[in-house]
Amino acid sequence: MNTLVAGALLESGTPEQIDQWVPALLRGEKSAFLAFTEPQTGSDVNMLTTRAERIEGGGWRLTGQKRWISNARSADVGIVFAKDPADDLSLFLVPTDAPGFSVGAQMPIMGLRGTELTDVYLDGVELPDENVLGGGTGGQFATLRKVMPIGKIGMCALCVGLMETCLEESVRYARERKQQGHPIIDFQAIHHLIAEMVSHLEASRQLTYWAATCKDQGSDAITELAT
Repeated sequence: MNTLVAGALLESGTPEQIDQWVPALLRGEKSAFLAFTEPQTGSDVNMLTTRAERIEGGGWRLTGQKRWISNARSADVGIVFAKDPADDLSLFLVPTDAPGFSVGAQMPIMGLRGTELTDVYLDGVELPDENVLGGGTGGQFATLRKVMPIGKIGMCALCVGLMETCLEESVRYARERKQQGHPIIDFQAIHHLIAEMVSHLEASRQLTYWAATCKDQGSDAITELAT
């Protein structure tokens, strides 16, 4: 998550915002979250209901709810996507100690249990103008398109690691489990299953490397990540 938020800051942040947060995030001295999804929508920008309202005299007030947000319980700051008064997409840096900011209970999940997945509540959170990412509102859908592939590449890498562990466990079990006096790894049918697992693992690994290479070379890697 720190890499994802740092990427968004490097993509769209002001020099002051980058200096304030990126070094600390990449050194692990601070932690962050990215809040886009909401209870009624996954990736559809048009369905976002979190609103950013202008405060008379300066600043912004955020109201809304975000869902399935990683790291929000322990983060120091987050980037929140909201609709501005022009009904355009804007990004805001939200410190987690800001009045009106809160998180829900940790959600039970099947895997990646080190991830703190929660709802985020924005109950009239007031922010100064310098907390608008990039210094101005609107036009931030491009930032979303450029940053989200970084998170998807990370998830691909996690899945490759899980697949590799599954393969190792399968081979271990096949060597220990005996049938008719022989470890089942001696049977050709088991060889076929393990060979298929290896081919899927290596295909996934190479596709992950290819998507990361495309991203490093300046592509959005959307097509590569879709495979």
